Amino acid sequence: MLYELIDAGRHQDARRYYETLTSLSLDVVRWFVDQADDLEGELALHFLNLAHWLDPEDADIAAKVK
Repeated sequence: MLYELIDAGRHQDARRYYETLTSLSLDVVRWFVDQADDLEGELALHFLNLAHWLDPEDADIAAKVK
């Protein structure tokens, strides 16, 4: 659902949903990074960009996006 909200441009809804997930101790950002590590090309970059959008302060994710 988070993926769909971000992809649909519903960023405020995505932020609220993300906050709910993290309050439940779900590491969604790490899941996106793990998905990217298992993929290649544009789809991997897409998942990394999602992770970076959710946590722009994470230096490791920012480095992977570059």
